[in-house]
This record gives sequence, C-alpha cells and structure tokens, in this order.
Amino acid sequence: MGAVLGLALLIGLHGATYAADADHPAPLGFKGAYIGMSLEEWQAAPIPPGAGNAPERQCSNEYRVAKIPGVSLGAEEVKRGVVACTYVQRFGHDVLPQSIALFPGFGVQNLTYLFAHNRLSEIRYKASVDAYPQLRAKLTALFGNPVRTAVRASRLGDRSKRQIWSAGAGLVTVDDPSPDLPTLLSVQYTASTYHGL
Repeated sequence: MGAVLGLALLIGLHGATYAADADHPAPLGFKGAYIGMSLEEWQAAPIPPGAGNAPERQCSNEYRVAKIPGVSLGAEEVKRGVVACTYVQRFGHDVLPQSIALFPGFGVQNLTYLFAHNRLSEIRYKASVDAYPQLRAKLTALFGNPVRTAVRASRLGDRSKRQIWSAGAGLVTVDDPSPDLPTLLSVQYTASTYHGL
C-alpha cells in the first residue's frame, strides 16, 4: 500500500443486536445501526460515542434544514425518495455534521445513513487512510480474505485498488479514494450479495 493509498470500504460488520445462524445471518451494522432497521428504530437508538457535545439526529426530509453539509444524495436516490440521515450539532438554522469514533485515534466523517422505503439500506462514511490497516485486519478477522482484488488504471495513469469481501448477508468493498480526497477512505455498508463482480 503506497503512502497516498486510500481505500473506500463497503463494509458490513456483524450486527451485535441479533443472534445469527446458518439460515439467518446477522444483519450488517455499524455502531448500533444495522441494515434493514426502520427510520424510527434508528431515531430511537443511542447516538454512538464521539459525536460531540449535544449531538442531534438530522434527516434530509426534515423541514429544519435544506442541506446537510457533507451529506449528499445522487439524482436517482432523490428521485426514489431515499432519505439521508446523520448526527449533527445545531447552530440556529445551520448544522455541522459530527464525527463518531471508529478506532482509538480515528473517527469517521460524513457519516450518512440512507433509508429507502423507511428501511436503512446503506451506511456511508469517510475515514483517514491511516485507519486502513486496522479496518483491513477487522474485515479479515470477520470475513476471511477478500473474494476479489482488482487494480484499475485511470486515463491519467493513476492506479486504484478494489477489494471485495463476502460478508454473508452483504458485501465489503474497499476502493482507493477519489483524487479530490486522496487521504480519506470512503466506506459503504450494503446488503448486496457477491455475484463475481
């Protein structure tokens, strides 16, 4: 891994709330939120540690704010009625997204929970590229080795790496970050399944 190598992670971590068996794998989750939970369940869950002083939950469908900095939805997501939520600190009508703890010394930024049809369908966040060794170790401990590793080259000759872990009920995909954010990992948790992508 080079000095500037950053990775984007599609991460599914074992959910701690539900018991799993061979026929019913535990839902993918991150810090108390799990894929498939309802918006109401997310709003009632405790806010994870490290979210600043007096953090609040904020969603894109609330009248109090037109746009949450660092939280974006694509045109197709907006068209499908996807709702994006995060933790913020409020200053009048302005909101400032809050990070939460990932590992000691590392937090997450731009933490976004995406709800489709009132169910959590995806979790996204960014973290320091320096957190990659701990994240990779965690993923390998949970899911074994990646099921696929690919290296891609851009038109400018830059190379990026993608790793995919099969996480039972979901996928963990690790990509190099975009050139505009070369020091941050991008992380997504989804309930997709691996089909030899």
